[in-house]
Amino acid sequence: MPLLNIYHQKGKNNEYIKTCRDVIHKTLIDTWGIPEKDCFQIFHGVDKDHFFIDPQMWDMNRSSDTLVIHITSMPRTTDMKLAFYQALPAALEDAVGLNPDDVFISIVTNSAEDWSFGKGVAQLL
Repeated sequence: MPLLNIYHQKGKNNEYIKTCRDVIHKTLIDTWGIPEKDCFQIFHGVDKDHFFIDPQMWDMNRSSDTLVIHITSMPRTTDMKLAFYQALPAALEDAVGLNPDDVFISIVTNSAEDWSFGKGVAQLL
Protein backbone atom coordinates (compact mmCIF):
# COMPACT_ATOMS: atom_id res chain seq x y z
CA MET A 1 0.00 0.00 0.00
CA PRO A 2 1.82 3.06 -1.11
CA LEU A 3 0.86 6.42 0.37
CA LEU A 4 1.72 9.34 -1.89
CA ASN A 5 2.20 12.96 -0.94
CA ILE A 6 2.45 14.99 -4.13
CA TYR A 7 3.66 18.56 -3.96
CA HIS A 8 3.21 21.20 -6.66
CA GLN A 9 3.08 24.96 -6.86
CA LYS A 10 -0.40 26.35 -6.23
CA GLY A 11 -2.53 27.15 -9.23
CA LYS A 12 -3.13 23.73 -10.76
CA ASN A 13 -6.77 23.16 -11.67
CA ASN A 14 -8.83 20.16 -10.59
CA GLU A 15 -8.68 18.50 -14.02
CA TYR A 16 -4.86 18.64 -14.00
CA ILE A 17 -4.75 17.14 -10.49
CA LYS A 18 -7.25 14.40 -11.42
CA THR A 19 -5.32 13.50 -14.56
CA CYS A 20 -2.04 13.36 -12.64
CA ARG A 21 -3.69 11.23 -9.95
CA ASP A 22 -5.02 8.76 -12.51
CA VAL A 23 -1.73 8.55 -14.43
CA ILE A 24 0.34 8.05 -11.27
CA HIS A 25 -2.04 5.36 -10.02
CA LYS A 26 -2.11 3.51 -13.35
CA THR A 27 1.69 3.60 -13.49
CA LEU A 28 1.87 2.08 -9.99
CA ILE A 29 -0.57 -0.65 -11.06
CA ASP A 30 1.50 -1.36 -14.16
CA THR A 31 4.96 -1.29 -12.54
CA TRP A 32 4.33 -2.41 -8.97
CA GLY A 33 1.24 -4.56 -9.44
CA ILE A 34 -0.76 -2.77 -6.75
CA PRO A 35 -4.54 -3.42 -6.59
CA GLU A 36 -6.81 -0.99 -8.44
CA LYS A 37 -8.46 0.25 -5.23
CA ASP A 38 -5.08 0.84 -3.54
CA CYS A 39 -5.10 4.57 -4.28
CA PHE A 40 -3.97 6.84 -1.45
CA GLN A 41 -2.72 10.18 -2.77
CA ILE A 42 -2.65 13.61 -1.18
CA PHE A 43 -1.93 16.61 -3.40
CA HIS A 44 -0.40 19.66 -1.71
CA GLY A 45 -0.48 23.04 -3.43
CA VAL A 46 2.46 25.07 -2.14
CA ASP A 47 3.02 28.81 -2.48
CA LYS A 48 5.77 29.47 -5.02
CA ASP A 49 7.77 31.30 -2.35
CA HIS A 50 7.78 28.10 -0.26
CA PHE A 51 8.66 25.68 -3.07
CA PHE A 52 12.44 25.37 -3.35
CA ILE A 53 13.59 22.78 -5.89
CA ASP A 54 16.89 23.52 -7.58
CA PRO A 55 16.15 23.84 -11.30
CA GLN A 56 19.48 22.42 -12.49
CA MET A 57 20.83 19.98 -9.88
CA TRP A 58 21.54 16.52 -11.35
CA ASP A 59 21.72 17.94 -14.89
CA MET A 60 18.03 18.83 -15.00
CA ASN A 61 16.15 21.70 -16.57
CA ARG A 62 13.26 21.98 -14.11
CA SER A 63 10.47 24.53 -14.34
CA SER A 64 7.92 25.88 -11.91
CA ASP A 65 5.73 22.89 -12.91
CA THR A 66 7.84 20.40 -10.95
CA LEU A 67 5.90 17.67 -9.14
CA VAL A 68 7.57 16.24 -6.05
CA ILE A 69 6.17 12.77 -5.47
CA HIS A 70 7.04 11.36 -2.05
CA ILE A 71 6.01 7.73 -1.63
CA THR A 72 5.87 5.77 1.61
CA SER A 73 5.59 2.07 0.85
CA MET A 74 6.33 -1.47 1.86
CA PRO A 75 9.65 -2.55 0.30
CA ARG A 76 9.75 -2.80 -3.51
CA THR A 77 12.45 -4.36 -5.65
CA THR A 78 15.02 -2.20 -7.38
CA ASP A 79 13.58 -3.31 -10.73
CA MET A 80 10.09 -2.18 -9.68
CA LYS A 81 11.40 1.22 -8.58
CA LEU A 82 13.41 1.69 -11.77
CA ALA A 83 10.41 0.72 -13.91
CA PHE A 84 8.28 3.30 -12.07
CA TYR A 85 10.97 6.00 -12.38
CA GLN A 86 11.15 5.38 -16.14
CA ALA A 87 7.44 4.97 -16.88
CA LEU A 88 5.95 7.84 -14.87
CA PRO A 89 7.68 10.84 -16.50
CA ALA A 90 6.77 9.56 -19.98
CA ALA A 91 3.16 8.95 -18.94
CA LEU A 92 2.81 12.40 -17.37
CA GLU A 93 4.38 14.02 -20.42
CA ASP A 94 1.80 12.27 -22.65
CA ALA A 95 -1.14 13.07 -20.37
CA VAL A 96 -0.50 16.66 -19.23
CA GLY A 97 2.56 17.79 -21.17
CA LEU A 98 4.81 17.72 -18.09
CA ASN A 99 8.53 17.89 -18.87
CA PRO A 100 10.18 14.65 -17.63
CA ASP A 101 12.76 16.81 -15.79
CA ASP A 102 9.85 18.10 -13.67
CA VAL A 103 9.04 14.68 -12.16
CA PHE A 104 10.89 14.34 -8.84
CA ILE A 105 10.30 11.03 -7.01
CA SER A 106 11.35 9.95 -3.52
CA ILE A 107 10.52 6.55 -2.01
CA VAL A 108 10.73 5.69 1.68
CA THR A 109 10.06 2.12 2.80
CA ASN A 110 8.63 0.77 6.00
CA SER A 111 7.20 -2.49 7.39
CA ALA A 112 3.78 -4.07 7.87
CA GLU A 113 3.55 -2.94 11.52
CA ASP A 114 3.87 0.69 10.40
CA TRP A 115 0.39 0.81 8.85
CA SER A 116 -3.11 1.18 10.27
CA PHE A 117 -5.84 1.95 7.75
CA GLY A 118 -8.40 2.68 10.44
CA LYS A 119 -10.39 1.13 13.30
CA GLY A 120 -7.23 0.89 15.41
CA VAL A 121 -6.13 -2.23 13.54
CA ALA A 122 -2.81 -3.08 11.89
CA GLN A 123 -4.40 -4.68 8.84
CA LEU A 124 -1.15 -5.87 7.28
CA LEU A 125 -0.11 -7.94 10.31
